[in-house]
Amino acid sequence: MMLSVSRDGGYSFENEVQMSMGKVGEYKTTASRYNLGEAREWVFRISISDPVKRVIIGAYADIEVSKY
Repeated sequence: MMLSVSRDGGYSFENEVQMSMGKVGEYKTTASRYNLGEAREWVFRISISDPVKRVIIGAYADIEVSKY
């Protein structure tokens, strides 16, 4: 799967980063990305090109609010 991030509300996106979703049958595999930086208007774009059935069950973000 590929992840692309926009920090300006979706007007422009950074280059895609490839992430593994695991092999067929590896149901407990998670795709994680850390230390993405700072922004106010995040938009995440995910694309999956493999010809397999895919289901995204959920998404989670651990967000730290700046004191500035």
